[in-house]
Amino acid sequence: MARPADLGPARVAALDHGGMFSQVAALPQQLRDGYEMARVRLAGAFFGTFPAIPPAEPDGLVVCGMGGSAIGADLVLACLPGLSVPAAVVRGYALPEWTGPDTLVVVVSYSGETEEAISCAAQARSRGCAPVCVASGGRLAAFAEAERAKAGR
Repeated sequence: MARPADLGPARVAALDHGGMFSQVAALPQQLRDGYEMARVRLAGAFFGTFPAIPPAEPDGLVVCGMGGSAIGADLVLACLPGLSVPAAVVRGYALPEWTGPDTLVVVVSYSGETEEAISCAAQARSRGCAPVCVASGGRLAAFAEAERAKAGR
């Protein structure tokens, strides 16, 4: 029988030139820090490019994004198995049929140019939702700013 490879701290450090093991090990603290930053910003009325204040008691949650912009939603939903409302991660052009005015729709596109995300934001608006848009710029940020201006915020 072969002896198992030595994967103690010294060996891991020697193999992990990029420090990825420590980054993965730090994920819980990174999540806590991100949650705290978001909570503080929302409590201080920092809305960035949000077009409107989302519903206080949403009847569902939809997060729209492609690739890395949707992965965070997968992680959060995996941690909330007992969510009392329907939830979906959309990686495409269409919102779920059940999406309505009281659904919290979050649209994420780092570039702000993702075609699918822009389509979902427009659909959400046409269904009476106030989509929360997260983008660094592009057409999605422009859409959110225009919606915010219409709402007088």
